[in-house]
Amino acid sequence: MEPEKPASDEKQSQAEAPSEKATEPAKPAVKTISGPQISKATFQTSNVLPITGGQVETVSGNYNPSFIKDFNSLVVRVNQYKVERVQNPTKEIDVYSPESYMQNGGYVVTLDVSIFNETTKNIMYKAEQISLVGASKSTGGSLDNFVPSNYHLTGSTADPYVFSPGKTVEGYITYMMDDAKYEDFKAKPSIAVPSPSKFDASVPKNDAAISSLSLN
Repeated sequence: MEPEKPASDEKQSQAEAPSEKATEPAKPAVKTISGPQISKATFQTSNVLPITGGQVETVSGNYNPSFIKDFNSLVVRVNQYKVERVQNPTKEIDVYSPESYMQNGGYVVTLDVSIFNETTKNIMYKAEQISLVGASKSTGGSLDNFVPSNYHLTGSTADPYVFSPGKTVEGYITYMMDDAKYEDFKAKPSIAVPSPSKFDASVPKNDAAISSLSLN
């Protein structure tokens, strides 16, 4: 007959026995999108004037988060935006540069955008395909036009379109409009944000987000 184990030994054996719960993989801590890092003062500084010259005036702006969409993979937030009107440009812009669109004046809309990858894997996303939509026309964005190098919205150093897990990236997207397109946008301004599934097949399908923008 086997002798009884002392109670203390029994408790020790139970403690040493691996439980089913202990073998489960640890889940990553829940993280959230970081707060905006670009100040209002920095954002208000014109990046258009040094290139166009002439008269550049900010005619509208919103300097608080005005839009946020959580796709359950990426979170996209507009931290602030502004509309600059260009009149009587004095500087010659290279005809091969897209910025030459403003050679005769017009409007430049700049968004300060944050993108947060809330998953545990890399996700591809093309932020310049976030569009501004008016009453009847839409305008595609640019990550380069009138954007200084230190404010580029780049996912990673290896690939600007690849956003790393658990990281928030912030930068500018710009939109150029002539007078007619801006009047159309001003009449019914909204922003169209495509789902990450449009660019990355590993992300579950999700509809685009549409939100109105109030022009101050």
